[in-house]
Amino acid sequence: MAISKLAMQEIDKVNVLTERVQERRQECRETPSYYSSVASRATTDSWKETEGQPFHLRFAKAFAKVLKDTPATIRDGELIVGSQTKYVRSAAPTAEFDPYPLTEMLEKDSFWTMSSSEPARVEEEDKQIFREDVRYWAGKSAIDAEHIALQEELGDDYLELNSEGVRLFLAHDDQSLPPASFNPRVFKEGLNGIIARAKDELKKIDNLSCQLAQVSSAGYHGIIVLRSIIIACEAVIEFANKHAELARSLAKTESNPERKRELEKIAEHCEWVPANPARTFAEALQSLWFVHLCLKLEHSDHCPSLGRLDQYMYPFYQKDLEEGKITHQEAAELLGCLFVKHNEIEQLYSPKALEIGPASNLQQIVIGGLTKEGTDTTNELSYLILEVTRQMKLREPGIYIRYHNNMSREFLMKAVETNLDFGGGNPAYLNEQGVVQLFLDAGCSADDAVEWIPEGCLTQHMTYVQKSSSEDMGELNLPKVLEITLHNGVDPRTGKLVGLQTGNVTKFTRIEELYEAWVKQVDWFTDKMLKYCFVLHSVKMENCATPFGSAMVEDCITKRLDANEGGERYPSFSVWLGDRGCVDIADSLAAIKRLVFDDKKLTMAELLDVLAVNFEGKEDIRRACLKAPKYGNDDDYVDDIFNWVSLKVQEIMLSKPNPWTGKKPMRVVRPAATGHYHLGEVVGALPNGKKEWIPLNDGALSAMGGADVKGPTALINSATKAAHAQHLDGIVLNMKFSPSLLKTQESQEKLLALVKTFFDRGGRHIQFNITSREDLLEAQKHPEQWRSLLVRVAGYSAYFVELPRKVQDEIIARTEHVI
Repeated sequence: MAISKLAMQEIDKVNVLTERVQERRQECRETPSYYSSVASRATTDSWKETEGQPFHLRFAKAFAKVLKDTPATIRDGELIVGSQTKYVRSAAPTAEFDPYPLTEMLEKDSFWTMSSSEPARVEEEDKQIFREDVRYWAGKSAIDAEHIALQEELGDDYLELNSEGVRLFLAHDDQSLPPASFNPRVFKEGLNGIIARAKDELKKIDNLSCQLAQVSSAGYHGIIVLRSIIIACEAVIEFANKHAELARSLAKTESNPERKRELEKIAEHCEWVPANPARTFAEALQSLWFVHLCLKLEHSDHCPSLGRLDQYMYPFYQKDLEEGKITHQEAAELLGCLFVKHNEIEQLYSPKALEIGPASNLQQIVIGGLTKEGTDTTNELSYLILEVTRQMKLREPGIYIRYHNNMSREFLMKAVETNLDFGGGNPAYLNEQGVVQLFLDAGCSADDAVEWIPEGCLTQHMTYVQKSSSEDMGELNLPKVLEITLHNGVDPRTGKLVGLQTGNVTKFTRIEELYEAWVKQVDWFTDKMLKYCFVLHSVKMENCATPFGSAMVEDCITKRLDANEGGERYPSFSVWLGDRGCVDIADSLAAIKRLVFDDKKLTMAELLDVLAVNFEGKEDIRRACLKAPKYGNDDDYVDDIFNWVSLKVQEIMLSKPNPWTGKKPMRVVRPAATGHYHLGEVVGALPNGKKEWIPLNDGALSAMGGADVKGPTALINSATKAAHAQHLDGIVLNMKFSPSLLKTQESQEKLLALVKTFFDRGGRHIQFNITSREDLLEAQKHPEQWRSLLVRVAGYSAYFVELPRKVQDEIIARTEHVI
């Protein structure tokens, strides 16, 4: 969509950091994080009160009680209102899914939220309530049901594969239901419209039951699901009305005439939305925030994505500008207020979550893209969102661009300018045509496929018709599989036989024999992981429900099913298989091929001996391993191995029948976050020269830190020689540049040329850290002086000082490229 030069000039002039926004941003960054027990107590009390009632109704009533007991909050100067607790920055953990992280923190009297380096504060009264709640839920929580089912179905040996000792795969057994995302239907009909549709569906059941003189069990289940959706939506409306009452009360005593008018306007907004269709840009933002916040409160350990903000908000923005109801400056300030609200939200992370994705709630916005007819959807609001991101420099929300070749040069240069000023990876770039084609190939309609959004760390889903599924998957630790293959099925760390006995590798005379043995192990462990995930997801379906999330997902009302139990349009997408460490495998196999089979500089037995002692006293051999061909340098010797590894793993996983549908294929992902750190902790020394217990390579396409020495173009060539992303989700290339090298327009143009080349060659996802090594090292030494330094970790940005030291070290070790 063409943007006028006048509009771009107006956007370039906006000051997002008005006095109110600066004060709110500073308060949010400098206020300690707190825990509130309100949601926990409300959930526990409701569960006691509803004992014996239908399962879905219990969840709906618990959600309603949480919203009833959560106090209305309107902070000084706010234009967008509503918080999950009375505190500025806070978490509202509940114990019904997993009481044990809270139990551990209470025992240690040490509390954290999303970062172990940022302790949270908890009042004594809240501690006592948490103690009572975790005692109630211990033994009857969803995580307890998971453990019982996994134990009964899989047994001790099976469970050990995902244990702290082996970590052959990473399954998200510590997190509850994935969230739904905001549905713009709320703008068109309001929650009252969704309630009316649910009631109409109930009438259909009533009419049918009268004809049949009875209600089948399936029909009764539908009644319960529909009633739960109605209860949840009504609770959100009441939550908004509570804020309207507070705003009117505050307005009566407000002495500042301007703030008095603002509070009266806030009251009008909260009385109207989200119950009814939004009428203005400000109302639409308030409606969006209430829904987003309530989706978070429904399940306390998840945050949904915001999705296509520039698309569903644009009609309100455009109309208000044309009618003179809003200026570019006022719109920018409203967005700045919204961005601050997203940074208020904290949550309890389990110990595992602290390792695999610390310091972010993964609240994502995507802008740009194409219509199904191929028309560019970039608009004036897309530009404004970039400008707000550039000026605000906040950890969240994350910004993604749905890139395509018809995007204007002006918009893309605005994106690079934002990259440079933000520093820590916003915006990131996704291949529009590639993702749409992925969904089309999976059997989705064109109307649904073009509505895809990023969610979680690196994955994508179709908003409105599919809930997020980033927590219902397993990720196979491929370097661990190689280590076990090299030891004939034995894990050298524990000495236990955990895999297939595929042969003594010291007897192999061809590299192909090792390839074949490794493939057998991958296939074996994929079956194990799939069964584990099937049990895990099935138990979640039986122990969790999401009535408000179901209100946001199309088809749940007409199917009369919760989103978690198949109400979404494409339920087969709910569980994925994934892997970690393809580059580690490729580099390791290339080193074995070169040193053992081609050049015969050492035997396989000698190599295994060196690995067993972590290269101690054998630095000459380690140097040889490090000098062996490395992925990322446009070297076919190793790139061909990487391509084979990547495609072979996909082939194996795609061959597995989906246990929920009996059909093929499973959806395959290659996720990121900091799982490479978590899984690397159990992997010994590798033939690529990597020492034991250190992180695997980051991302899916990133080279080993310091190994990609031939520049960014060579890395992109290595990453795109094969169609890795044809059937694959979440395949990212991380790159790092020094800010000093991107100051000129020429260098920024070169960066855009790299993005275009990457996507033209079939790449899916590319993102940049534009932060110098020197600054990162200084931030480690003096964290108190660098609290606002942002870095791109994986599919999200985080404050560098809030990351674990080992994750910081891994980011520092990434190659700093020169354009």
